[in-house]
Amino acid sequence: MTFKNNLCALSSKVEQDTFVLTLMEVRKAKRTNNKKTTRNDRVATKYFIPNVNGDMINVCAHAFSDITSLTRRRLNIICKNFNVHHQSPKEKRGGKHLNASEIEVTLSIEDHIKSFKCRKSHHTRRETGRSYLQPGLSIKYLWSHWKMNRLKENCCIASLSKYQFIFTSKFNLSFGHPRQDICSFCTEQLTKIQIEKDEDMKIELHLELKVHQRRAKRFFELLKEESPDSVSVSFDMMQTQPLPKLSVTEVFYSRQVWLYNLTFVIAAPTQGLENCYLYTWTECESGRGPNEVCSSHVDFLENLESRLC
Repeated sequence: MTFKNNLCALSSKVEQDTFVLTLMEVRKAKRTNNKKTTRNDRVATKYFIPNVNGDMINVCAHAFSDITSLTRRRLNIICKNFNVHHQSPKEKRGGKHLNASEIEVTLSIEDHIKSFKCRKSHHTRRETGRSYLQPGLSIKYLWSHWKMNRLKENCCIASLSKYQFIFTSKFNLSFGHPRQDICSFCTEQLTKIQIEKDEDMKIELHLELKVHQRRAKRFFELLKEESPDSVSVSFDMMQTQPLPKLSVTEVFYSRQVWLYNLTFVIAAPTQGLENCYLYTWTECESGRGPNEVCSSHVDFLENLESRLC
């Protein structure tokens, strides 16, 4: 039946109730018992089902319930609500019901987190929006500080889990020092700006720093460009790693062997292991001077030439 398919196609309960109301005629009952004053107003309902020609056929409530697969209780609720409010019932199931005190506690936690100073990462290839708090802080420390202030003011408090949920879900924050591989020129310029007292000279230093940062940004934009007549290769001497790398206490006070790693990456639309070349050696085998680095470059270029030919 067409109308049954239309009813089943509706996803929400409110839409289904509104559709069912178009097949019902709800009005106040003419015969009521006036002696029972506490009884709600009775309603009289007529149910209709369209036939193939579109004509509305009056059916009983039992038949209407079987055809639409709606319970009599749900139909009665729709009728009574329409008689009082002249609309289909509103959806009140589910959701999270918050009272005024819970909302006030949530806002207090958000204001407390915002009161701490944070800084953004200095050296990133793309903007993540993440900011960093001081490395000595933690979520538990922030919660203890907030809880102590609330108790002094005789206000409601919340658990550590709720504070942590708000911190992780509503803020993009982390702890620690975000600055790694900081540019030496940027550090030098920022230091000069802080100690410079002449305003004109300070403006000039700011301009030099801006030009430098824009050049760096343009450099990374050029790395993303692809040319059919060229091959882009990135290489870097990675951070040295101690061997063995264990969490045993005695290892921290023992002499460890350092592992050197020079990595080459060939730019490609999809990065894979075939585009990465790692040259590793320990300090027992050799150092990391110009001879070792140049030897790795020569070997990589020979492999790259044989790969392209």
